Amino acid sequence: MYRIILLTLILFSSLFVASAQDDIRQLDLVGTGTEFVASPNGSIIVVFTNHILLNYQDMPTEEMRGIQVYDVEAKQLLYDIVDVTDFTQGVAFSSDGSRFVTHHLNGTINIWESATGTLINTLYGTQNGSSLNYFLDEGQTLLTLASGFIPSFLWWDIDTGTIQSILTHRFDSFGQMRLEMNDMQITGTSQFTNTVFDITPDETQMVTATISGNVWLWDLSQPNENPELLIEGEELPNFPISRLHILPDGEHVVLFYNGLNDADLNGLYRLNLQTGDLELLTDEYDMQIFTLSPDGLYIIWGDPRTSEIFIAPLSDLTSINTLDLAIEDYRSQFWRDANMPGSLQVANNSQTLFVGGFTNSDLESDFIYVVNLE
Repeated sequence: MYRIILLTLILFSSLFVASAQDDIRQLDLVGTGTEFVASPNGSIIVVFTNHILLNYQDMPTEEMRGIQVYDVEAKQLLYDIVDVTDFTQGVAFSSDGSRFVTHHLNGTINIWESATGTLINTLYGTQNGSSLNYFLDEGQTLLTLASGFIPSFLWWDIDTGTIQSILTHRFDSFGQMRLEMNDMQITGTSQFTNTVFDITPDETQMVTATISGNVWLWDLSQPNENPELLIEGEELPNFPISRLHILPDGEHVVLFYNGLNDADLNGLYRLNLQTGDLELLTDEYDMQIFTLSPDGLYIIWGDPRTSEIFIAPLSDLTSINTLDLAIEDYRSQFWRDANMPGSLQVANNSQTLFVGGFTNSDLESDFIYVVNLE
């Protein structure tokens, strides 16, 4: 079955020019994918189906399991990947775009060659898969989130398929763990269950946020050490932080805090990793779904209730340009894939923005847009 997915390229320069519905281009794609991840340079995209949108269907069809890879410039399908056994939970590219990983709900982790779709290796992680995956060491190692009572990050050697180390919260005793986790109630688990993360440009530190809103700083050179608690979140699980991004200086993190239990905390913040200081940048907008240009100069966010996209310099959040996608008979699903990178993603050249996360009444995601704003 053929479906149309609109893709949107937004070309940045040092100045944004708000124009140009006439510059919207359409790219026809094959498949029923509801999510996508673009390569770092924006030349190819991987499209797959998110099981959450399909109400966690237990036995996905081959079409639902399938993965499609597209050449963006040529506007054509490069290849299909059909030999997968379960829904794809997450996708990540190596820094040079030559490899990508697909992490599946049954715990299978496949490493693919981007140009041909050749399977390089298969790793076997924990059930439930993960959307949190990251290539390190120029694609030689892979960091994935493993499910469990206390979720942990697994550090894989791609070539051998072995786990080099495990990053997790460590306790002096079982009794201490029970105290820390409130006798193993969900409110305790939420303190340690990571939902979003980012890694500094030099790959020495990782920042994660949990269900309860805790923000942790991990030293990747010391995998056996506990992370440092930077922000202590809410007592009840409510996913207050849907995204965070480390700035190019490697010393600051930008995050939007949705304080459901404390409206005074709502806002976009800049967190200093060295001092732990939290600076409010703005509390005027709903930025639950946002991304930054890789150079850290611009912030892009979408309104979960409409099809509007907003772009502003991070240094001047009052200078906003608006792109109204004006999509009829579709609704924004930004909320449902807050942890997926496919809703808003900027290529490394800071000139290409991919926008997705819209579905029709049949819960089919038929488009992702392309707009030239030069």
